[in-house]
Amino acid sequence: EWKIYHNHHEPIISQQIFERVQKNIKCTKIYETNKKHPLTGKLLCNCGKKLQVKKGVNSYFRCPYIYVTTHLNCIRKILKYNSKAIFLNESDISFMKSNKLLEYDKIEIFDGGEGVDIDRYAPCKELVEHSYFKVVMVSRVLKTKGFHEFVQAAKFSKDAGLDIQYFLAGGIDEIHPDRISRQEIEQAQKNEYFHYMGHLKNLPEFLKDADCVVLPSYYNEGMNRSLMEALSMGIPIVTTDNRGCKELVLDGKTGFIIPSRNAEALFDAILKLYHLDKENMNRMRENSRKYAIKRFDVKNVIQSYIQILDNVLNYNKMYAK
Repeated sequence: EWKIYHNHHEPIISQQIFERVQKNIKCTKIYETNKKHPLTGKLLCNCGKKLQVKKGVNSYFRCPYIYVTTHLNCIRKILKYNSKAIFLNESDISFMKSNKLLEYDKIEIFDGGEGVDIDRYAPCKELVEHSYFKVVMVSRVLKTKGFHEFVQAAKFSKDAGLDIQYFLAGGIDEIHPDRISRQEIEQAQKNEYFHYMGHLKNLPEFLKDADCVVLPSYYNEGMNRSLMEALSMGIPIVTTDNRGCKELVLDGKTGFIIPSRNAEALFDAILKLYHLDKENMNRMRENSRKYAIKRFDVKNVIQSYIQILDNVLNYNKMYAK
């Protein structure tokens, strides 16, 4: 077995690594888990004879990121080496089917996404009282994650004189095409629109007194983890009708779904939560926690992975005979 690791943007794989594989490694199974470069493992499989890679290995393909016809043809050829491809939302499956990239019997969907540790992300036993309404966005700082809509909603709150505080937690991506510059973040903070927290190592501790978590994303999500974590902590969420976001919300029960690229709709949804009385807010919190336990428990996701791997490996053994 040969594991391939990626950094955030590019596969860490080079001619030297290929040479090492050719000389020293007999690949029999490749399990690829990075959504941003799902083809790297398949490229190894594509060199099957040269690298002695068995055909029909298990792999993981989550979201289509390339829409150019020539690239789709490449993906179609490479994916024939898959035994199973796991998806996190129906939109991506529809894309694969409409472009005939993968046989139907190779498709699996994880309705609960990649899951969340419901014990670590648990509600605070005693809610922390504070004088303001706390809105948190947990995300890389990108345009497509809804940064500008978030800032605009915060500006609406400030202009209206509301006691709502906005917090953004997440790293700055210096090289992503949709990056937001440090200067822009600093300027928004100078205007007192929101508080930038950077990347937080102990996110549950910071979220424990949040009143809602928002993600106005129009990014090509798989199944957004920060929203699952918020729900697991019993925090209502506001997110868009974008793929990988809308699937997470029971609209009106665990939060609200809004149109993407719409700061006014984001602000209005936040106001709905802001004006909820204590009884209805507590009910929404309880709904969120129960929903997360039922659907997103990572222990269930692990069992699903194990079952798929067992099925694939058993099939390969039978095929080999």
